[in-house]
Amino acid sequence: MFFPVKKIFWGLVAVVVVLMAIYTFNTLSINFLPEAFPEAYMNFFHIDREANLPAWFTSALLLSISLSAVLILCLQHELPTSQPASRTFWTVFMGMFLFLSLDESATVHELMGRWLVIPWVYLYIPFTGLFFGYCVYATRLLKLVKPQVAHLIIIGLVISAVGAMFLEFIGFQFTLVYALRQVRFVLEESGEMLGVIFILRGCLMHVNQLMDQLTRRNNTA
Repeated sequence: MFFPVKKIFWGLVAVVVVLMAIYTFNTLSINFLPEAFPEAYMNFFHIDREANLPAWFTSALLLSISLSAVLILCLQHELPTSQPASRTFWTVFMGMFLFLSLDESATVHELMGRWLVIPWVYLYIPFTGLFFGYCVYATRLLKLVKPQVAHLIIIGLVISAVGAMFLEFIGFQFTLVYALRQVRFVLEESGEMLGVIFILRGCLMHVNQLMDQLTRRNNTA
């Protein structure tokens, strides 16, 4: 059984569009509705708040990547041709996205922001850069995955970094007017979600490739 990668990808993209549309409508509704929506409802769909639907969705996406990496490791265990460097890469990949999922759901970075004298984003930027460099090295130079999978992972990491780090950095550095702040929220959160979806597509594509190899091996055995 193979994953319907394209259907999963476009289904998740549709969810992102719906979440952004709901947030945009809720934000603009203040200007044309006679009464504002209840605060609990607004917070539940607010894309820059924690412990709500957008945050849980992002956390689930990140966890899905981690679980995909676990599945890849399990499949590699069944294939004698798998390289130790590949198993190391997917182990690091799994751990990184498991941490990010926990961070998103447990708001670790928000807690760090209260404890540290500097914004949390300054601490995350170098680690993000190191992880990105390692992924480029593993997927492009060592060629541990096929080119299409490598492209999806790298593109997703770039989009996520722009959303989660660069735009967050802009928010810390500059005081934006209300309208620009809402635009930044939408670009930041949608970029982070879409980037993660691209990465998940690459991971599921790699899972399908390994499953195909395993099926071919079993059929010829």
